[in-house]
Amino acid sequence: MRYLTTGQVAKACEVSLVAVKNWIREGKLKAFQTPGGHFRIADDEFRRFQTVHRQGYLTTGQAAKTCQVSLVAVKNWIKDGKLQAFQTPGGHFRIAADELQRFRAAHSFPEENGEPCRILVVDDDPQSVEVVLLALSATHPPPKLEAASNGYEGLLKVGTFRPHLLMLDLRMPELDGFEVCRRIKSDPATRDTKVLAITAYPEEFAKEKILDCGADAFLAKPFKITELIAQVRQLIPAGH
Repeated sequence: MRYLTTGQVAKACEVSLVAVKNWIREGKLKAFQTPGGHFRIADDEFRRFQTVHRQGYLTTGQAAKTCQVSLVAVKNWIKDGKLQAFQTPGGHFRIAADELQRFRAAHSFPEENGEPCRILVVDDDPQSVEVVLLALSATHPPPKLEAASNGYEGLLKVGTFRPHLLMLDLRMPELDGFEVCRRIKSDPATRDTKVLAITAYPEEFAKEKILDCGADAFLAKPFKITELIAQVRQLIPAGH
């Protein structure tokens, strides 16, 4: 069983360390303390917590796109009390994923078509992989996720898992991300796979080089989870 630090949980949920420790203190999130006094959270406990307390929320724009209506229609549903939502401190509406599903079923909207989006994360840093997978698993609709720890394993999984989106770290031993991207984009069977390159390379040439290799987007480490999710949503094919 894998265990997460409070820092990893905070990053995945985009909250402060204080918020995570408060969840633990209030009994919402179960954890144990190491001999050194640090909290550790089991992976399955974190997933339970996400389901119960941190379910996915959608913007009015995402709800409109899912239901194939205008923003005005969604806001009218909220105003009329047909669709339950809450307002953020900035005044924006957020709709729980379960609430939108309830609303669609109650008003006979057709089921969403298409299989779940498949996302493959290739990175030799296990902590980075852990944070990214946890963040992606909390999005709506939830994608199918796989991970690989090096370039060779990544290429094999591209062939077997057939991801719609490949999140690719550039700095890896033996077969780096540049070569992985080059091979994927030069193969007619995989060239349509979207590639989001992620790297801590300080050199400015890294972005230009990986885009020349065929990558569809680039994200520099360290990044915010909101930035990552925004890039993923831009790259995921419509309907997934």
